[in-house]
Amino acid sequence: MPNLHTLAAELNQVKGKENPELFSLFSSIGRRLFFPTGIITQSNEAKKYAKRYDATIGIATEHTQAMHLPCVRSLLHSDFEAAELFPYAPSRGVTKLREFWKEKIQHDNPTLNGKTTSLPVVTSGISHGLSVAGELFFDPEDPIIMPDQYWGNYRFLWVSKLGARFAEFPMFTPKLDGFNFEGFEKQLELYAGKKQGLVFNFPNNPTGYSPTVKDVERIRDTLIRYAKKGSRFVVICDDAYFGMVWEDSVIQESLFAYLSDAHKNILVLKVDGCTKEGFMWGFRVGFLTCAMQGLSAVTCEALETKIAGSIRASISSSALPSQSIVYRAFNSASFAKELQSKKALLQARYREIKHHAHAPQYSDLWDVYPCQSGYFLCLRLKTLDAETMRKHLLMQYGVGVVSSGAHDLRIAYSCLEKESIAEMLALTAQAARDLK
Repeated sequence: MPNLHTLAAELNQVKGKENPELFSLFSSIGRRLFFPTGIITQSNEAKKYAKRYDATIGIATEHTQAMHLPCVRSLLHSDFEAAELFPYAPSRGVTKLREFWKEKIQHDNPTLNGKTTSLPVVTSGISHGLSVAGELFFDPEDPIIMPDQYWGNYRFLWVSKLGARFAEFPMFTPKLDGFNFEGFEKQLELYAGKKQGLVFNFPNNPTGYSPTVKDVERIRDTLIRYAKKGSRFVVICDDAYFGMVWEDSVIQESLFAYLSDAHKNILVLKVDGCTKEGFMWGFRVGFLTCAMQGLSAVTCEALETKIAGSIRASISSSALPSQSIVYRAFNSASFAKELQSKKALLQARYREIKHHAHAPQYSDLWDVYPCQSGYFLCLRLKTLDAETMRKHLLMQYGVGVVSSGAHDLRIAYSCLEKESIAEMLALTAQAARDLK
């Protein structure tokens, strides 16, 4: 490969020797990436050995601490040390936060017990994690098998930016009574024996759908069957809404746990973060974790280095104050109780909107996509164009929703008070009847 740096070649050699199946999945960018032995590496060495003076890293210090303005310091909790707020964070993220998040993933996903994963690398939010994952593994024209119900930013991240192409299938059966395995397998068969990207987002945005354990096991077994015949998969699990599950009948864990050691031809990436799991949207702290059957500790380290190289080449590192706050918040004695209180509010809103959306008086206007989790409920309009409906509802009734498909309206009940849901749906129905 032209212009391949020596350090990139060394990382590729590790992966090619330890996990040749993994090496075959990397994009051309992914193969070129490495972590440079520049200022950051030299500064890390200085932290260990420069016992007298350290003049390496490009920050200012005062009395051995990061220099800072008192007016900025006064806005932050006095318990924080300056070292938790003002210096640069490592490109991979704060080590204790990464170690904590790995323990959290394993605790929240008992199916991972005994399985090997990489140490999560901190990204600047989930979108950044998805972008890094795509950069590492998707080349122009690579097919990404995708349910037709997906977050619109996927197309921007991987199609517009990287030149990959979506191979979509309807997520649900025509009767909306479950996951469309027939459509899923048709796409797998179309690209059988080749490298394929797959993206799963459960709980789903825009529909709020989560599969059952039986469904997840069928997805896993289907991928194993194709992997045994030579298909090579890069599976991205977008777990943005992990833990926001409102029914016991659907999976409580991540699909990542079920695929983490499924087959040597299945690489699975978990992208998650504090965004929804801690109600901390603006803090921009995400994580990227990798797993694969036979993944060695040496290969995990090489993978993390590639990821860190991508981060270094874009944002350099994620914000330190956010990482420090996230670490303290998730380890707070009151965190679990406070989190459960907020989730109970969302669950009550979910039950309210499910009750009213399925009301008989609306049956001629819309169907409701399967919904058991997340932030959203999605209506499939029976006769109307969704964008026309959205604009009419907004301009005539002052109600804002998102047209997420030709006939689909996404309602974020997460930002509706429970008491307003019945009226909101009644106004939506009135707008639909106006247009009919």
